[in-house]
Amino acid sequence: MPVVVFFEKETETRAKITMIHNQPYDEKNGLPLERIKQGIEVESVPKRENIEGKKAVAYINPQTKEIWYEYEDIPLTKEEQRIKELEDRIAKLEKQ
Repeated sequence: MPVVVFFEKETETRAKITMIHNQPYDEKNGLPLERIKQGIEVESVPKRENIEGKKAVAYINPQTKEIWYEYEDIPLTKEEQRIKELEDRIAKLEKQ
């Protein structure tokens, strides 16, 4: 079943995916034809990997319809940053 991918174009061959509609032609949950034309129809979207500490950002080549993911670091919360600092201090003291 085809899906429709919406994106923000960065270059002719690279665009950041902003939304994926899995049921664009569904009578209840579908989209108007005008809206579907604003995206790119693809047969499927590959599954992303779950990598700890990273978030997957989906991209598409608008010319070939190839979809891929790039993985970006998730910033640490203040609490996580504090824990990391304390762990680093403990490790440093243990080496001494």
